[in-house]
Amino acid sequence: MPREQHRAPAPWSVLLAVAVGLSALGAGCDGSNGDDPVYGPGTTGNLSEEVYQEVRTGDFGEFPAMRLVGSVPGDGATNVPVGTDVVLEFSDAVDPASLQFDGAIQLLDPQGASFPGSTRLLGPTSVIFEPLGVLGGATTYVVRVSTALRSLDGLGVPRAQFVTFSTGSTLTQGSLVINEIFAGSSDTNGLPTGAPTDEQFVEIVNTSASPQNLRGLRLSTNARPNAHQFDEDLVLPPGGALTVFGRAAPDAPGAVSADQGLFLNSLGDTVTLRSTLTGTPTQLDQVTFPQLPRVPGLRDVNESLTRSLDAQIGDTTGATFIPHFDAPGALGAFSPGARINGQVFDTFRVDVTEGPQLGAATPR
Repeated sequence: MPREQHRAPAPWSVLLAVAVGLSALGAGCDGSNGDDPVYGPGTTGNLSEEVYQEVRTGDFGEFPAMRLVGSVPGDGATNVPVGTDVVLEFSDAVDPASLQFDGAIQLLDPQGASFPGSTRLLGPTSVIFEPLGVLGGATTYVVRVSTALRSLDGLGVPRAQFVTFSTGSTLTQGSLVINEIFAGSSDTNGLPTGAPTDEQFVEIVNTSASPQNLRGLRLSTNARPNAHQFDEDLVLPPGGALTVFGRAAPDAPGAVSADQGLFLNSLGDTVTLRSTLTGTPTQLDQVTFPQLPRVPGLRDVNESLTRSLDAQIGDTTGATFIPHFDAPGALGAFSPGARINGQVFDTFRVDVTEGPQLGAATPR
């Protein structure tokens, strides 16, 4: 006979506070090569078709078991924000001790590696997985609930169950803007001088209200269409800045060296930011600048061009660029990693595999 239920209704209000609605889930089969998010389309493995379908649908007949009944993000969700926590809703009250078992609940990346994070109860039947760091943009993840999980009544999960979701690209037009460009050859980074173009830089600011994962961002100049591409997960906070130097970047979280150099032309050039995570690269910002005027004794080509006012949250593309000395409150001929007045940008970079790092480029 079906077992008698002795539990309070699932606390849906807890989940509704996190997101609107829940998605019904199917259950995967643990350890097979069947048609599930981890192993991909295939056969039912060593399970009979009847048992396989029961596992996939979560229909275990009269067998007493704890089931995964909902999640946020839902199974199959797309364009999930990279800063999302995962909330799971179960049919029975979860034994918190079972959450400590190795692999009880895992977040797996496309290579099957476990994404670091912590798991805790959000309510009697609700569990939250909080990733350590920010997820990669435009990436598919799989949440795996193993048979190690138990209810307070001692019920187990008969087969591993899965939730699959994909993050969206956070790089949209206006989310990142070019704030300052230096096409000269002065010492901008405090490092030994190499080639004249090593000292060039492009300063980028996150003007959105959310963290931006720079993976997939490409910076181009006329001479170098692929001057630099961010192939790893690197997160810039709202209002944060990052400076791409020609070849020699200072050892600071707010600075990187261009893969192929910038090779900016001081007589005039175009700098473009694009997201490559879409089928057709999306242009985020573009600045075309003319030859910088030369004023003997005051200004020469060794001066940057900057937005007339430093970029900040809420700003968009299309700003007016002027010589650095002409900007209100300007301190010096250039200011990589800092505002026009020399105040350092708050730069909080997160490497999702190493955890957060705090720092900023040193202004000069």
